Amino acid sequence: MKISELMRKKYLSFDANDKFNHAAVKLLRKKQREAPVTRAGKLVGVFSVSDIAGALVQRDMFGKITQAKPEKIREEPVKKHMTQRTLYLKEGMDLTSALLFITHKNPDSIPVVDGKGNLVGVVLSADLKRNMLKTISAGDKEAAIDEVCKPDEAGASPTAIDSILQFVQKNGSAKAIALAREFKIPVEEVEEYAESLEKHGLLKIEYSLLGEMTLKKIQA
Repeated sequence: MKISELMRKKYLSFDANDKFNHAAVKLLRKKQREAPVTRAGKLVGVFSVSDIAGALVQRDMFGKITQAKPEKIREEPVKKHMTQRTLYLKEGMDLTSALLFITHKNPDSIPVVDGKGNLVGVVLSADLKRNMLKTISAGDKEAAIDEVCKPDEAGASPTAIDSILQFVQKNGSAKAIALAREFKIPVEEVEEYAESLEKHGLLKIEYSLLGEMTLKKIQA
């Protein structure tokens, strides 16, 4: 399989001149660790949670580290705070190249560029892991369902995740906050279950502009 077959063409990214405040809020609401940054379509860096944290601390003349005043950096461009040296994949590469990222770095997402350096997509770590699961289970979907619905090390009940999956399959879609009310569990728990179900190809997740999660049934 080629990178171009696995990559996602709809993804979060920023322009180098986007305002820090806009990019930081969007990244944190999406609950992503990082997102690619472009200038005139070309990949120039990555803006991450670490970059946000780094911008919010400062060192005074005595060497003491304190929190920076947000109003000073809100209007600054992303390019001032992004990480410029970033690893990427080329769309024509084999999937093996992406698996090496999991071996050594395990990022949330990996930028993908074409032959001219233009950003054309991202490969999500979740998609890579799902592909690995399919390879290992040889397409046994029942095995995938059993794996995602079993209790984890913390002893989480499989009932909630199974109920969420059944609810979405029956109704077609549901907001995470509505599912939290329906099953009387924290919305954060619903989101964790949803991400696990999406990784296993059992439903898909969409986000609103405000970062609200909606779980959707995968149409046959």
